[in-house]
Amino acid sequence: MTPGWFIPFVGTNGCVIPKHIFEKDKGAAAKQSPNNLKPIGTGPYKMIEFKPGDSAVYTINENYREPNKPFFDRVEVKGGGDAVSAARAVLQTGDYDYAWNLQVEAAVLNQLQQGGKGVIKYENGGGIERNLINFTDPNKEVDGERSSLKAPHPSRPTPRSARPTRSSATATRSSRASTARPAK
Repeated sequence: MTPGWFIPFVGTNGCVIPKHIFEKDKGAAAKQSPNNLKPIGTGPYKMIEFKPGDSAVYTINENYREPNKPFFDRVEVKGGGDAVSAARAVLQTGDYDYAWNLQVEAAVLNQLQQGGKGVIKYENGGGIERNLINFTDPNKEVDGERSSLKAPHPSRPTPRSARPTRSSATATRSSRASTARPAK
């Protein structure tokens, strides 16, 4: 059983897309299709504006399957820029309501919080980080194959019983995220 059965159908690996919209955008035309910037879906929001590398604006999807949802009339997501600017937009200027996973020094965050528009909360993160570890030697070729299971990594030799069935293993851990939210 494959835990990621859905991967070929979503994200960067591929998508199930409506034929009637994308049929004319095949081959080389697919990369430049204006439809790439007009997402289609059945979720709670519709994207009304998208600026790659900058921002996205969403409004309620009036055809959403659950009555009386979603709860916000409009959602703006701001990307790009740096972590200090994101923290400043919540804590000091109040331009935004939430900043996630701020990789900013505590002293800088505390100084920005003095602006009185927001507060810093530390909580367990919802994100998962994944580390791929190659337990084989990528520089040694065995039977015409690099990273062969027959060539253990010189700095991480493992007993035969603990070797993975493929050349890499996956480890996950939960991350701790710092977030900024509006002051109450």
